[in-house]
Amino acid sequence: MSTGLPCLISYLSTDNKPQYEKSSQLLSFEFITDFIFPYISDWTNDSPLWETFILEVIAALIEPINYRLERWVKTRLVHKSIHQVQPG
Repeated sequence: MSTGLPCLISYLSTDNKPQYEKSSQLLSFEFITDFIFPYISDWTNDSPLWETFILEVIAALIEPINYRLERWVKTRLVHKSIHQVQPG
């Protein structure tokens, strides 16, 4: 599998993301690619060019999806009403 290029791009990017956030994106990419690689391999008839292209598209989609999911979770946590227990 060709996972070296997304790893290199993610670690060499100049954004202000903390290291743990980059690692979580890499971990999710590795999990997704390990899970769907047999299907991609069958679908592309083991063509390395098409396999690499599909994996790069998946890698390009992970960051925006991660950003939107993180923003959604943070908004849900901030706007959640807190019920305080009344003494008595």
